[in-house]
Amino acid sequence: MLRRLPAVAIVLSVAVLLVACGGGSSSPKYDTKRAGDLAHAALLNPGDLPGQGWTTTEDDKFSKPDDIPNTPNCASTIEFNKAAADDIAGQAERRITIPAKTNDTTDLTVQVKVMIYNKTDRLAGVLKQYRGNVTDGSTQKCLLDVIKAELPSNVEISLKQGAAKVQAPEGGVAFAFDVEAKADNDSAQVREEHIVWINGNAVVSLDIQGPPDQVTPDLVKAVVEKTKASLENAAKQKAK
Repeated sequence: MLRRLPAVAIVLSVAVLLVACGGGSSSPKYDTKRAGDLAHAALLNPGDLPGQGWTTTEDDKFSKPDDIPNTPNCASTIEFNKAAADDIAGQAERRITIPAKTNDTTDLTVQVKVMIYNKTDRLAGVLKQYRGNVTDGSTQKCLLDVIKAELPSNVEISLKQGAAKVQAPEGGVAFAFDVEAKADNDSAQVREEHIVWINGNAVVSLDIQGPPDQVTPDLVKAVVEKTKASLENAAKQKAK
């Protein structure tokens, strides 16, 4: 029933961070002329993750503004998403999955998104605004509306925010939540860890999602550390 949350629900939580950014930077960390290539170079591969059975299941399946339901809880998010692409020089996204072994559990997934911007001056302020929306619950309320819109009406959904297992790098934002879905005699639980941070003129978004006992601190930490290393390697790549 709930093999995974709708893909839009995962990327929704970075919508505030995708506001068009003004200002400029004389020497961006990531070459904006090669932004797409560098963003892809920074993505994780299945072999970067601990354990066995990981496979890439999606690449560059970016969300669209109309993926989000037009509800009062999502009004501000919809406006943010409409402005999202204005200053992105290049972006890349990948989902890596270990499929569920039985029908009564969920897939274990890691989603990495890297967005390289032309300008950086407003990124810190927007990150502060995003943190406020997470703190006051606005992001979570819209996220719940997104999940409900993607599932049958007979499915009862509850979302409970929890403590993140790992702090976000570079003063970023990390939060976690548990989703439970019930329908008749069937039920499923999903744990989601969401982490966003700024690295130079790039914004990085990580989502680790799956059965609560499989979304462990060790897994979340490994994903963060591997992503940090991939970012640094990408930034050092020279133009061919």
